[in-house]
Amino acid sequence: MLFADDYLRYKFPEPQYLGAKFILLDWIKQFIPQDCRVVLDAFAGTQSVAFLMKQLGFKVLTNDFLQFNHQIGLAFIENKEAKLEKSDLEILFSINENLNGNFSLIRQNFTDVFFTEDQAVFLDNFRANINLLENPYKKALAFAVMNRSISRKILMGHFAHSQSLKYAYNYFVKQ
Repeated sequence: MLFADDYLRYKFPEPQYLGAKFILLDWIKQFIPQDCRVVLDAFAGTQSVAFLMKQLGFKVLTNDFLQFNHQIGLAFIENKEAKLEKSDLEILFSINENLNGNFSLIRQNFTDVFFTEDQAVFLDNFRANINLLENPYKKALAFAVMNRSISRKILMGHFAHSQSLKYAYNYFVKQ
């Protein structure tokens, strides 16, 4: 796991997505039948419901159409023991000399839109280095970390406006 061995005591990081079920967890929890042993979260999104069910001891089946949500599911729901070690972080944060067009998407398309150039280069580099990890759960953890980093920067988790850099640099902008 990304966290310490006792992941069951951790609160799921609050998602920043419109429509996230995170705020409904207590309400959902009260309707779980007492004889339930297996839970299906068919439209899992950020996996907050699936994570709650895992914490409660249920066998959890989770699915989502979007790849980044699938990676969160692999990292936090399916993963039972993998965690990012110091050696993995050294790989992820190292300079990737083999960056090419495949890993310059953020720099080429989102510099000065959502990210400064140095942030975009860092993210492209981090993304390229994920492929250097051998364990699929460690890769999923790295994708989940990257996703969380990006979504924390953009208000409400939506890349729908070009004013986000101004908001990021001035938290007190009146809307």
